[in-house]
Amino acid sequence: MIYQIQKKQDRTAHFRVKVSEEGKDYFLKRKFSSMSLITEKNDYFIVGDYNPSELHFLASYFLGFGENIEILKPESLKRAYLKCLNRILKKYQA
Repeated sequence: MIYQIQKKQDRTAHFRVKVSEEGKDYFLKRKFSSMSLITEKNDYFIVGDYNPSELHFLASYFLGFGENIEILKPESLKRAYLKCLNRILKKYQA
């Protein structure tokens, strides 16, 4: 219990991403306790909290959604996600 409270207190950054129907299904199979799926006007969103030291892990996790995700906030997560994508693209550019 103390570990869960401590972990929640360490998660000071918030995120919000929009996912497609396929993204929703992917999330439901691979979700973490710090994340929730919400529905607003027929759109699906994953919201949650993270520790800033987990930024790269979270960006890498979202890569698994492929084209079924749009990172809405924060900007730091968008930048980390794009940085991951660019590293992947560079492997295939000659």
